Amino acid sequence: MRTTVRALALAVLTLATRTLPGTTQDAPDQPEILAAVDRYFAGMKARDTAAMASVSLPGGMTAVARYDGAGVRIMGGPSAAGRARLAAMAEGPTERLLAAEVWQDGDIAAVWAPYEIRQGNQLLHCGYDAFALARSDGRWRIANSTYTVRSEGCPAVRAAAAGPLPLAGPTADERHAVLAPVDSFFAALKRRDTTLLGTVFTSRGNWVTASYRNGQATIGRRPVSEDAGIVARATAVLDERLLDAVVRIDGDIAMVWGPYQFRVGDQLSHCGHDLFHLTRDGGVWRLEGGAFTIRPDGCTRLTGPRQVDSLPSRAPDATAAYGADRRQFGELRLPKGAGPFPVAVVIHGGCWQRQFASAGNTAALAESLREAGIATWNIEYRTADEPGGGWPGTFHDVSDATDYLRTLARSHPIDTTRVIAVGHSAGGHLALWTAGRPRLPEGSPLRRGTPLRVVGAAALGPVMDLGEFAARLPGTCGRGATMVVGGSPSEVPERHAAGTPIGLLPLRVPHAIVVGELDGILPAVPREAYVRRARAAGDDVRLVVVPDAGHFEVIAPNSKAWPVVLEQIRNLLPR
Repeated sequence: MRTTVRALALAVLTLATRTLPGTTQDAPDQPEILAAVDRYFAGMKARDTAAMASVSLPGGMTAVARYDGAGVRIMGGPSAAGRARLAAMAEGPTERLLAAEVWQDGDIAAVWAPYEIRQGNQLLHCGYDAFALARSDGRWRIANSTYTVRSEGCPAVRAAAAGPLPLAGPTADERHAVLAPVDSFFAALKRRDTTLLGTVFTSRGNWVTASYRNGQATIGRRPVSEDAGIVARATAVLDERLLDAVVRIDGDIAMVWGPYQFRVGDQLSHCGHDLFHLTRDGGVWRLEGGAFTIRPDGCTRLTGPRQVDSLPSRAPDATAAYGADRRQFGELRLPKGAGPFPVAVVIHGGCWQRQFASAGNTAALAESLREAGIATWNIEYRTADEPGGGWPGTFHDVSDATDYLRTLARSHPIDTTRVIAVGHSAGGHLALWTAGRPRLPEGSPLRRGTPLRVVGAAALGPVMDLGEFAARLPGTCGRGATMVVGGSPSEVPERHAAGTPIGLLPLRVPHAIVVGELDGILPAVPREAYVRRARAAGDDVRLVVVPDAGHFEVIAPNSKAWPVVLEQIRNLLPR
């Protein structure tokens, strides 16, 4: 019916060459996509409805959140009506994007951008544009749009556009609120609940689709109201899962973009990418529709962070604070039996930023290790975007949490001579760093007392070189790699030397790099470069590439990758 895991891995975020003050892209056709927006703006200025229509997909809808002294008004309707109003103006306005983020899956694209609009030399208003575009007959056209209109606050919009890209994401609470109607939509599909389905949409929304058969795209459009009939006619469970999501919000409009999978009964039907436009009216977020790709073939990415978060795990045997901050705690899980048990310090990932992950992301992994006879200390820590985190707080937290095992050993049957570090993604960076931290010199700002030495490290889809990673992925996650040490290698070389595993080589403990073959975070070149350097320095390091696995399968105990991961962890522990 609908959904998407992209056929190709997400394109690397790179700085664009357009003259826009700032542009990030996850879109091979980014220049052409933004050129279509520019042509629409040129038509606005000329009050040329034919020109605007030529770069608009027929049947487009627009929703607006307009702010004035009375508060906010949510309005919407056919885009053609807005073009007619522009034609009736005495003078056409000049709109320009101040920065832009662009995402693309095949013939569907999303743009999120702060803008200003002027008439002559007078600033009329500013806000954020959210465009859905489709490529039809070889040309990119605007399919649907939402935007905010603000007569005040434009300096803040300009400041955000002038800052580092990508543009700021929402808080965890804001993200949860925006994703709630998306989750309700999926729940309505799964339960075939047309009543619930009717509550999650506005009355005006529609979908634009790019459906692929034999490599060719067919572009279509349908009103969201037709979904009720599709659900009512379904004879099997319709299970759509958004594997990951970019969420952007400005006041009372929002955009969600991410890969999905769609199952009918027990069978994977198709995959692709979803783009949702949302508005908040009366405090309630609802879907305005959006766009999506439909790919029956090439659905290879199976697991995302939200699916890992939802995997079952039993409660820990103990939760203990290793510091005074609310983030400084860990969950201790103990196997059955008398012990003493070997221990895995489990470190979650999340791009060193709170919005992406917490200890809940590795709870199922920790539970599976407990069932395998390994005690786990699943730690939380202050991330780079939180007070006290970054340099040196994030490193201090991981150090203090690891050393706290000495305290836990006084009252729990754990063996502090058989401790390994296990981390995923950014947590993989911290696990390898934990293995190497005894090599930090006296006087280093990262040095904390007498480090508890780990006997091995299992790094799952890790980052081994912060500088390389930030340069290769200069988007949200790459920015986290810079944030955690407070600058680039050229700005703070001594911090990169002390805070990056590749700077601490040799780690002098056995370690394993386990990565999915389809992991775009850790492709072949950087992982193999690290292994060569580590082995040249004398380290015992093993690189294990798991076929048909992506970035999150390696921490999902229900995946085919997990037995491989478990074997590598067991191999690191002394018998």
